Amino acid sequence: MNNIVNKIGFGAGLIAFTATIAYCIVQVLQLYDALIYPTDEILIYSTSLCIVILLFWKCLPYTT
Repeated sequence: MNNIVNKIGFGAGLIAFTATIAYCIVQVLQLYDALIYPTDEILIYSTSLCIVILLFWKCLPYTT
């Protein structure tokens, strides 16, 4: 049981780290006006949402 929780937590942390890097890249692209209007907002909000959901998913096994 504990091994499964560890694997889920590691996977969620790795994906959240990737989403954080993607968020930083999108912010830099947004600063240099490399993205057009609807695309920049979609990318920035979707990566932000991924970070929050995955960090919640990582913390969930410790609350039960």
